[in-house]
Amino acid sequence: MTFVVGLGGAVSSVYYLTILQTPWLKALFPTFADFFIPALVIGAPLAIFLGWFEQHSSLVRGQVRINPFQRAMFETFRMLAEKEGRTDLVDQIDFLMKGKKKK
Repeated sequence: MTFVVGLGGAVSSVYYLTILQTPWLKALFPTFADFFIPALVIGAPLAIFLGWFEQHSSLVRGQVRINPFQRAMFETFRMLAEKEGRTDLVDQIDFLMKGKKKK
């Protein structure tokens, strides 16, 4: 329900504050319905996909950046993995903490 209300608010704001003020956009979208239907058909699935992608791509890394206790835990695990000679675990922990692989 929140997504629907947010999408409706965003679409109506863009239409009434931008499209009505720009002559060539007003000629392209003369009524609110002419703008709302393409925004709904294209914008809603795009917003859902981008939100899903962002959530899944930065879930762990975002938590590590925000939570200092989790960062300390990962640093401790990394130190123990280095001591044991487990380079595979060190690479995985580096990826979780920094988001990039070691070359």
